[in-house]
Amino acid sequence: MAFRDLCIECTDILAPEIELLVEPFFTVYQNPKIKNREKIRLCWSLCTLCSQVPQDKLAKYLSTLLSPSCAKIKELSLKQTAVKDDQSKVKLELGMINSAFHGVSVPHTAAQPLLELLKEVWDPLKAVLVLWSTDEVIIDELTKCYWHAINTLGPLFDPYIEPLVDMLCQCYEKHQYACLLESCAQGLLNIYSSEKLI
Repeated sequence: MAFRDLCIECTDILAPEIELLVEPFFTVYQNPKIKNREKIRLCWSLCTLCSQVPQDKLAKYLSTLLSPSCAKIKELSLKQTAVKDDQSKVKLELGMINSAFHGVSVPHTAAQPLLELLKEVWDPLKAVLVLWSTDEVIIDELTKCYWHAINTLGPLFDPYIEPLVDMLCQCYEKHQYACLLESCAQGLLNIYSSEKLI
């Protein structure tokens, strides 16, 4: 928590040192003794630092930080059934990916690296939505990813609006989770209501 607070206040100082923090981050990420929420907080902190680097470096750092999580969520999304033992793994990787959409704060015009991240994980996240549709905990984490992606990408999210709404409606028809309405729907309304949805 202290590191997270320090990042918020001292990003200008810490951003140039981000490369030195990557290796310790992976040590934490791979350590089974460290709680998942602490791993996610650390990832969020580093993504916050990434907001201060040039756009070309942002793409590089996001790729470096999140490539293991992207690979893992792809692997987990290919399973035939949702296994209870995998829930914490899926939740962790969703939290890591969400850290980028939540932690990186850049203008929409500079958010291309985040759009590339969305493109990479779009199909795996869709598969997770189907595979884990009966697990409200996972669906809640997933909708947070979508909500933060919508808010961060703004108009860049346009091509994904229709398929996302279709997916969420299909899921809601079977499982009336509040998060499906409160998270993604509100994010869509906040950004697009005045010009698209009203």
